[in-house]
Amino acid sequence: LAALTRPYEVGGQAVTVGASVGVGLYPHDAREPGELRRCADLAMYRAKAAGKNTLRLFGEGEPAPAPAPEETRLRGALERGDLSLVYQPQFDATGRRIVAAEALLRWHDAELGPVPPARFIPLAEASGLIVPVGAWVLDGACRQLAAWRSQGWTGRVTVNVSPVQLTQPEFQEEVMRTLRRHGLRGEDLELEITEGAVLEDARAASGHLARLRGIGVRIAVDDFGMGHAALLYLLAFPVHVLKIDRTFVQGATLREHDRSLVQALVTFARALTLEIVAEGVETEEQRALMQGLGVDVVQGYLLDRPQSAGDLTPQLVGAGHVGAGGGE
Repeated sequence: LAALTRPYEVGGQAVTVGASVGVGLYPHDAREPGELRRCADLAMYRAKAAGKNTLRLFGEGEPAPAPAPEETRLRGALERGDLSLVYQPQFDATGRRIVAAEALLRWHDAELGPVPPARFIPLAEASGLIVPVGAWVLDGACRQLAAWRSQGWTGRVTVNVSPVQLTQPEFQEEVMRTLRRHGLRGEDLELEITEGAVLEDARAASGHLARLRGIGVRIAVDDFGMGHAALLYLLAFPVHVLKIDRTFVQGATLREHDRSLVQALVTFARALTLEIVAEGVETEEQRALMQGLGVDVVQGYLLDRPQSAGDLTPQLVGAGHVGAGGGE
């Protein structure tokens, strides 16, 4: 972590990167390689939840990496109807017009109660369940967008894609079939990937993304600015959108360093003709600053919280397209 914090220069600006580090210890936490990696994955997600740029050990007193009851419950969640989608709007920089809706997966189990994504997503990835679950999310989001289209909304839907999904041989065909099934164009869909998704298998990821871009699907890089190779990979991958991580957005009103970093990222993106989305906008001061720095789209609790499709629909197809303000 100390080594990564040393700044380097990009376009005349000093840039630093952070990391979320998870550690599993052999043989204390696990003896099998797959289980040990799962321990490290879970610890890494706890590091991210703790504010990122930090370290977490998978230590004593923490849940087992893949408790059988929880994995079993997750395996049956689709059939029981325990999974659902909520949507968080993305607004133009003024905060007045909704341009997209990000589909977010939620799991409410009858026995376990609400299970946070930071817990069940790595479990789904480690067990391979993310492939059918991801297909369900993609289909549900596209079905909902088709319904909104029939009511006159012209925005797009964005769907998060796991590294496991991205490297599946049938991923591209699955996306195309889903679009056709719901009568949508490629331009109606935006897929969000993290740098980690690219780094898992750069060659496979690049091929899938290039073909999807060829049919008009938009590609967004999530949590931009947090990855150690993000700038390098953007030059080689077919990307449309950069989502600036909330850590920098929220720090930009407090620290000159973060403000300069956001400005450098915007300048970099402009040179590549990419759209810029600022995540985690929670105050009007942050929104105004992002607009002033040249950000195209803003997303966060200031404007609206994740909500059901039914609750969001009146804003999309009614008088609205105007920010709710403070998530009210």
